[in-house]
Amino acid sequence: MLYEVANVLHLKKEFTEAAVKEALRSLLDVGVEIFTPTEEILDKAVHYTFRTNHSFYDCLYIALAAHLGARLLTADEALYKKARLFVPAILL
Repeated sequence: MLYEVANVLHLKKEFTEAAVKEALRSLLDVGVEIFTPTEEILDKAVHYTFRTNHSFYDCLYIALAAHLGARLLTADEALYKKARLFVPAILL
């Protein structure tokens, strides 16, 4: 998630380098838990990538939700439609 947030903000003209760094610090300060993918999560992500023909990058979110027994929250309708085949999902 941190990579995606940083990338999206950097593409917005109104965000400076300092603002992007501060946004990332803020995420860490509020206690967002960062997960390092395990072999199991990576294997699941590859499985979902092949089953859905969706990007491995996005399938990592599905795999993490499955691993945690959590719901996937996304604003990406295509990801939502594919994720809900494997995990409870909510479209924002």
